[in-house]
Amino acid sequence: MTEYMAQYGLGFTVGRLGVFGAGESPTHEGRDVDSPPGSPGTDTDGGRNMVPHKTPGDSLTTLQEYRGFILDGGGFDGAGANGHAGGHKRLSPAYKELLVEVDAMSGFAAALTPAQLTAVLGAVANGYSNATNGAGIRVYWVVDEASVPNVVFQDASVAKSWAYDHSNPLLEEFAHVVYANKFSNNTPYGETYRNNLYTNSGGSFVFLSAIATDFALSGMPVAAIQPWISNTSAHEICHSIMDTISTNGFDGGEHVKDPDGDGVEGGRGDLGYLMVKGGIRIHTAPVLFDDKTRGQIDLTKKASVEW
Repeated sequence: MTEYMAQYGLGFTVGRLGVFGAGESPTHEGRDVDSPPGSPGTDTDGGRNMVPHKTPGDSLTTLQEYRGFILDGGGFDGAGANGHAGGHKRLSPAYKELLVEVDAMSGFAAALTPAQLTAVLGAVANGYSNATNGAGIRVYWVVDEASVPNVVFQDASVAKSWAYDHSNPLLEEFAHVVYANKFSNNTPYGETYRNNLYTNSGGSFVFLSAIATDFALSGMPVAAIQPWISNTSAHEICHSIMDTISTNGFDGGEHVKDPDGDGVEGGRGDLGYLMVKGGIRIHTAPVLFDDKTRGQIDLTKKASVEW
């Protein structure tokens, strides 16, 4: 109640089913309270007065948020503090939240240890909620399968089938992310497949062996690989919560042509942005969202679980 009232700065009345102001919906999402005072009527998403997402809400009902979920981590505020340490967590209608189901393959050289996986996911969650560079979203995760035998996928159809078989039906509001080995040709770093009316086969994959191969050729210190994996993870998750069809400024793969808005596609200032077009992105950069990407986020239609 305190968070919601602070969020909107309005008078509220208490009823049997909740606390809402006149004209407010139980699923309404407004300005992130991490931001400075603004106009709740127009500043509808994000940290420090970020542009609105494509749609209001996060598809979680107030009842689901009040009931809560068993989660392993995430939920950092805009300053990267006050994260969830694990266990039951009630969510809040005062924030936009994204829940992520994680599966991790084991038994290959580039596989992540539990500690490494936690560090990767923590960096992703911090990136999404960062008050300046983020997307105004508090990300929580649960590790569903922590040590799945590794598979080298021959093609996308096999990967999609694997995602379908390993998606937990009890986690229907969760985006699905898999830390996998690789495709047989050892490319790419990640892929995200959309769910649709005919097949429940959506999910995001981060291919650890492909990342490790290029990392070894880069000559960078070993400690640099974790940001590389975190950045790829955040990139693929973003694909699962975006809708850029027929939107100016994006290519056909949901990548932004000129994220810094200086009129030069692929310029030096574009390289650090999370969703920049092509293979020029700096994979070790901190998670950095641009306004075009923020404006196309739709948490009500997570591609890996909803259509």
